[in-house]
Amino acid sequence: MINARTSLVVAIVATLATVFAGTSHATTISGNLAGPNGSHDTWNNPANWDAGIPSGAVNAVVDTGVAAEAWNTATPMYSGSLTLMQNSSLQMGWTTNFPESFNAIGGGPVILHEGSQIRLRLPFNLDLPEIQLMGDASIHLSPSTSAHHRTREFEFEISGPGALTVIGNNNNTAVLKAASTFEGGFIADADDSWRVQAVVDGAFGTGDVTFNGRSNGDPARGASLVIMSTDTIDDYATLFLNGGRDHRLASKLILNADETIGAFVLDGVNLGVGTFNAARGLLTSNGDALISGNGTLTVTGITQRPGGAVPEPATAALALLGSIGLMARRRGRVWA
Repeated sequence: MINARTSLVVAIVATLATVFAGTSHATTISGNLAGPNGSHDTWNNPANWDAGIPSGAVNAVVDTGVAAEAWNTATPMYSGSLTLMQNSSLQMGWTTNFPESFNAIGGGPVILHEGSQIRLRLPFNLDLPEIQLMGDASIHLSPSTSAHHRTREFEFEISGPGALTVIGNNNNTAVLKAASTFEGGFIADADDSWRVQAVVDGAFGTGDVTFNGRSNGDPARGASLVIMSTDTIDDYATLFLNGGRDHRLASKLILNADETIGAFVLDGVNLGVGTFNAARGLLTSNGDALISGNGTLTVTGITQRPGGAVPEPATAALALLGSIGLMARRRGRVWA
């Protein structure tokens, strides 16, 4: 979903991130030798790192294409950033509950490059740090049965030109608690029924928002959107609702507040302009209620910002240079 106008910006930001990390001492994992807990703990084997297992005030980097895993009571804390390079992943947790595995997330920000993924295989609720999307990336809330019925809270801003795909599973909840500026869009994919709660204005950044049904198995199950603030979706964005809902909830879209968007597409059909609420009695392709709650969705049909001006890459790059201090922010995290 990254387009040509942002490619230069992505490259500049990635370069600045690398330089910045270098000035603060970074360590990179590029190997996959088994750690103390066997093949599912590569994070805690010093032989996989070029400058030691991250601890203290360092930045951690997962190298391109590396699938790193942390699963150990002795996983050290570190206060620096975590960068996942292209097509890399970091899974925290495995078959036994070691809360310390979450220390691998670092102090923030988490910097995600194209094709990278965070995998939260941990059987307790989590608060996530700031996220910067250098490309299209994903976060899997529950890649195993151990993390079903858990909540993951996005406490801080999500920024950058990329798209964020969040994959949920059986009774997962993602709570978006901060205004964000990421541009590539938000996608909710479903392994089973789950939901996203958007509780603040600007929660979804400036891009389109897509909620999908289950990709296999029961087509009546999927991801539901719960809107709890009056401007969670950008006014010029398109809301795409596809497939089944969270079967524990009343509908695919729960409006606990009013919302205004540019376009509204249900299972590939553009519903046009107007107002949409529970009283309309709209149904999904599965015959379920599309909307519940007391709010109203207003669709303007306007998906282009006034003037349609797009900043030149050089201008955008200068703006990013001015804000590079964001990369130094360290966010704490807690276990709920």
